[in-house]
Amino acid sequence: MIKKKFIFIISSLFILSGCLDSENKNNKEITFVASTAIVADIISVITGKKINSIIPNGFDSHTYMPSAKELAIIDDADYIIVPDENLNSSLTGLLKLSKNKNQIIDLNKLALSTDDIIINNKNANPHTWTSLSNMRKWSNFLLNFIIKKNNKDEKIYKENYNIFIAELDKLEESISKSSLVGKKIVVYHDAWDYFGKEYNINIIGAIQARNFVEPTAKEISLIIKQIKDENVKSFFGSEVYPSDILDIIERDSGAKYISELSDDILPKNSNFKSKSLYLEMMQMNINNLKKGL
Repeated sequence: MIKKKFIFIISSLFILSGCLDSENKNNKEITFVASTAIVADIISVITGKKINSIIPNGFDSHTYMPSAKELAIIDDADYIIVPDENLNSSLTGLLKLSKNKNQIIDLNKLALSTDDIIINNKNANPHTWTSLSNMRKWSNFLLNFIIKKNNKDEKIYKENYNIFIAELDKLEESISKSSLVGKKIVVYHDAWDYFGKEYNINIIGAIQARNFVEPTAKEISLIIKQIKDENVKSFFGSEVYPSDILDIIERDSGAKYISELSDDILPKNSNFKSKSLYLEMMQMNINNLKKGL
């Protein structure tokens, strides 16, 4: 009889403890951390609060390995939001060793369909955010996910989201009616495949290999030949990929090199009402493309 009472008391304590934990979770504001500056920007726009990025803005999100101090920001986060687990597989490996390994949210996997993904050389291209349509799907998923976790500020989140989407729609419309449609461009990286596909812009070459190794002499010759054959007037690079190779291509192809595109380095300020640095980055890219073409 005493043994049965003891078991009952212990069981009751576990049940009570579970209830208390549940109540604490319900009362506690769920926190998020992003792996990249772009993801952090979108969550910040929706929530109206600063969201930390594991990879600091200004560094290459494909290859950057954070320090132990930078990784420490995930300790207090309930969820880690990443654009794609394969974007920086080394970082993903580290995140999967953390206590939050089961709370990694892969936006490409959860917000997009297989039809939204471009396959290059049998590999999924992870740079989906250069498509504004994909970004709309990302942000809609994030809105619903954040509301589900922190519903007390649902009205604020929806208002912020609607402002952002209205601005995204306006930017998308301006691109579809711009002189860029139907153009041929050579870019530094396959991140722009999504942008090209969405707006009927022919990406005829990507200078930087997917594994970030410098192009071989044969590859450089092919790029130069492509530029000449397609009568391309300009090709586009980024400060993230400084390379003497680009100067050689400019010299031998006769095309002008413009080093001002960015697929993941955000500007410091935004002129948009939503304060989205992502939208500002895309607007600057569009302006630079128009200037070059």
